Amino acid sequence: MIAFVVAVLTHTFQFHDRISDVLGIRRRFDCKSILIPLSQRVGSVVTKDKEAKIAQRRDELMHAVFYKYASSRDDHPLVDKHDIEHALNAWSWLWVPHVASTFDYGCGKLRYQRAIADTTDVLAIVDSEVQLSRLQVLRRRETSIQNLFKQSNRIQVYNDLEFQELNTCFERGFCINVPSVIPSYARRRKLLDVIHGKLRDDGECLFVVQYRNSDFTRMRKMSKAKPWLDGFIIDSLRGYSFYGLILPDRLEASLKRAGFRVRETKLNEGSTYTWASLA
Repeated sequence: MIAFVVAVLTHTFQFHDRISDVLGIRRRFDCKSILIPLSQRVGSVVTKDKEAKIAQRRDELMHAVFYKYASSRDDHPLVDKHDIEHALNAWSWLWVPHVASTFDYGCGKLRYQRAIADTTDVLAIVDSEVQLSRLQVLRRRETSIQNLFKQSNRIQVYNDLEFQELNTCFERGFCINVPSVIPSYARRRKLLDVIHGKLRDDGECLFVVQYRNSDFTRMRKMSKAKPWLDGFIIDSLRGYSFYGLILPDRLEASLKRAGFRVRETKLNEGSTYTWASLA
């Protein structure tokens, strides 16, 4: 509940910079999700000592290597201003108070893992056994998600069946663009039921879906695209794939039917961001 209130206030009054600085959330996000990954991408070995120095010089470094190219206040930034504002809006939903336990259902290629992990003591990442065990390029090396975190004390890896059987409830959850790739209303409802059962009584979950996308409008017109539910199925060389565009009111209705209480919904650039708690 506290995390929800903070998120709503930061969006409503645009105070997320000030609040996150006071709580130390923005500082950790800048270091863990921007400066340290940038250092690693250029081949630097980031030791604990170097992490401490990066934290000490955070403001100076952010202006030198990030805001110089991607400032939302610059009239002519080198990075497209539209992309900057979209990223800032998405990131601000992750600038939430620290909690003890969180899950990321449908972690995919770990796009949000670092940002989410920085807001929690323990993070459970959940996906299909195929996605978790297959070899793929992660953090610039070929490995699997299971191998990447097998020695971690903070990151726990579960396939969807293991997560269902888990006798643990979490303070916070994230379900980002997962319902949109499920080609069955019944299975989407099962997903919501599982998430509902894994949240504490005072827990909350951020659900993100797309309701508009120009690329998918174009793809829907392809000869191999077949209409299905609220989206379409494409037959390609790699097999069949599905993607649905879920309208904001349909997402909220589905959440309410599954026993959630919709706390706040934010629309941005064709995506719906909805915080929900247990009803």
